Amino acid sequence: MKNKKWLSALVGLVLVLALGFTVVACESDTTGGDDGGDTTVAVTGVELSQNSATLEVGGTLELTATVTPDNATDKEVSWASSAPSVATVEGGTVTAVSVGTASITATAGGVNATCLVTVEETGISVATVEELFDAVETAEEGAIIRLTADSYAIDENLHVTKSLTLVGNGKTVIEKGTGTWTPDSKGRTSLITIDSASDVTIRNFTVEGAASIGSNYAHGINVYNSTNVTIENVTAQDNDGVGVLVQNSSVSLANVQTSGNGWGGVNVDTGDATNETSLTVDEETSFTETLAIYSDSEAMSEEIAVDLPDTYHGAKITVFGEERYVWTQDETLTEGSFVVNNFADMQSAVSSVQEGAAVYVGGEFELTAPTVLDKAITVKGVEGNKLTIKGTVYAFNMQSGGATLDGLNIEKTDKTQGEGGQNLNLVLMGTDSSVVNCTFKGCYEDGDGEVVRAIAQVAGSENILIEGNTFEALRQPAYLEGSGIVRNNTVIGTRGFVVTANATAELSGNTFENNAVDIAIIPNNQDTNNYEGKTVALSAANNNCYVENQPEGVYCNDGQTENKIVAQD
Repeated sequence: MKNKKWLSALVGLVLVLALGFTVVACESDTTGGDDGGDTTVAVTGVELSQNSATLEVGGTLELTATVTPDNATDKEVSWASSAPSVATVEGGTVTAVSVGTASITATAGGVNATCLVTVEETGISVATVEELFDAVETAEEGAIIRLTADSYAIDENLHVTKSLTLVGNGKTVIEKGTGTWTPDSKGRTSLITIDSASDVTIRNFTVEGAASIGSNYAHGINVYNSTNVTIENVTAQDNDGVGVLVQNSSVSLANVQTSGNGWGGVNVDTGDATNETSLTVDEETSFTETLAIYSDSEAMSEEIAVDLPDTYHGAKITVFGEERYVWTQDETLTEGSFVVNNFADMQSAVSSVQEGAAVYVGGEFELTAPTVLDKAITVKGVEGNKLTIKGTVYAFNMQSGGATLDGLNIEKTDKTQGEGGQNLNLVLMGTDSSVVNCTFKGCYEDGDGEVVRAIAQVAGSENILIEGNTFEALRQPAYLEGSGIVRNNTVIGTRGFVVTANATAELSGNTFENNAVDIAIIPNNQDTNNYEGKTVALSAANNNCYVENQPEGVYCNDGQTENKIVAQD
């Protein structure tokens, strides 16, 4: 009996073990996949918290490495220094050992990222305003002055006249104090003035709150008659004058931020033209204001060299009394181009700009009169532009000259018709004119009698281009009476394109949504219909839209919204 009980227990244990092995085997199969393949997730990227840094001897820096993707199988990071005698690294902590440079590399899963560390001499540490001014005055050429405090409230120019490096702690702010400022001997008032010096570097702090004294506008930083000046990791904000004023000097900006300055972010002036004036800007510099360049003569302007990265959005230039822009994100503007932010300036610019140049429109403003474009210029919208129209005003007259509208946002804000209840055409187009990438919006609703068109082509004009535009809530996107190309536009909530029978405009790739008629061919008292027998193909070329080939005297039927073709071919 005992043997039977023992045998039963043994059999049970064997079953439990067998089941256990089965469960483990199933879990292994599930983890490994049906085919038992490798499920390793590879590292695709490593990003460091900093790509470059400057330390003093004995200083430390904490670097962190972010490994992607989050579910990478092996996210362990190893660290290495290219020059341990200059800087060591352990677990992301960098320690500066001696003067020089070292590349600190973090590696995970065979992917790496690098931070370039520059180690400088310890330098002169200053914690008070008095110590700062004394160090700037008495330090030897090439000295490093380290600003260890978070705030320095000063009541006069910090005047740098020799090769020095001023380094903040990253949180350091140099600001206007509560005392009364006195302009220097040259009438300048700035938080920092670099005057007749070379090889000056300032970095890792903020300059803010420079306040004007009468007609003397106070600037954040004024670089005058100096060469090889580097401004790095500096914010210039809320100064009455310019954030950074460069006069007759060569300056490089690296990760400089400007905002809220009364005269703009950075101004460049040839000054007395003793030195070549140049400005170099890196990818990380961001201006929320304009970069203005001033020159009193054409000869002086030739001394100005500005090197901007391709990602820079817009730099206002004032040369010979004209405002111009460098616009390197999309293209480099032709000499003589303008950017305008109000209606009066736009009117002035289009009348004075030369053929082949451009007027860039920024901001939002109302058009109070038509703008005549009678030469081959481009009026192009900067991001965020919006031109509004009300009453009987129309926007642009392009009947002659071959002008282009590009990227403008134009909105009719009321339902007012033209004079005497006639057609109100927001844009008139003539031979060789173009309207591309624009947005036209109105107040039209199905059944309205108001006749407001976005575009009207002058009868018999040739070679127009209407491409890539959006038309919404207007009676008609365009009324076409000549030759040209109308393609890849979007039309929403209108009574559709109207094409006169004697026109030869080619329509293709256009899309339509909630329109009474998408394309209407009208006789317009013509004996011939150039579209006869082509309406089915016209519909197919325009995403199977509703084309109506009207008999004489019959106009668009607002009640017909069915996606079909009414053809009399």
